[in-house]
Amino acid sequence: MGLLAAPVVWAEGTDDVYGEFVYPLVTRRPFLDREFELRVDHEKGPAGRVTELRGSLEIPVLPRWRVGLEIPLVFTDPRDQRSMGGVGDLTLENKFLLHKFGERPGQVAAGFEIRLPTGSERRGLGGEAAIEPFLTAGIAFGAFDFMAEIAYDVNINANVPRPNRQELTAGVATGYRLSRWFLPLLEVTTRTVTRGGEDDPLFHATQVSLTASSSR
Repeated sequence: MGLLAAPVVWAEGTDDVYGEFVYPLVTRRPFLDREFELRVDHEKGPAGRVTELRGSLEIPVLPRWRVGLEIPLVFTDPRDQRSMGGVGDLTLENKFLLHKFGERPGQVAAGFEIRLPTGSERRGLGGEAAIEPFLTAGIAFGAFDFMAEIAYDVNINANVPRPNRQELTAGVATGYRLSRWFLPLLEVTTRTVTRGGEDDPLFHATQVSLTASSSR
């Protein structure tokens, strides 16, 4: 299976030092800047291809509170079936600042994400209602940036014929600022399905992913 991700991020904040931190592909940032992100994810596997175009806007409401909205467009090309395309599941995020480190740049934030079933489940474009509380932190040590996140995704769809899926995700990202325009980045992410169908390959198992990229 192959995965290609290409993000474009624009950010503006009140504290310029947080704008210098790397932008991970997977790990959620703990900062409350105003951001616009356009991202393309393309996945190819034995079942076919899936391409997602995601646009997200995140706006600070109060000094310690930020809200975000993500709108995805999903295009599926399964083997031996006709292609589908349309709007996927909308995501609403609330993020709250918990703590700022004093001596070093960095902070801790928490919040929750709500996924709305606006995509068509019948057409393979989504259709999942879920809530995901999370905790995320980031800190800098010289030219190194470190970020960590833990989140728990709970499917709240009604009338599901099997136990509603619950998934624990944890991730760590490390970046090194070689220059203002080049920041190599390495991420390690784990996913574990703690509740779900017995036929789920991740049920009571842990999937580990390694992502290498560069920021700026």
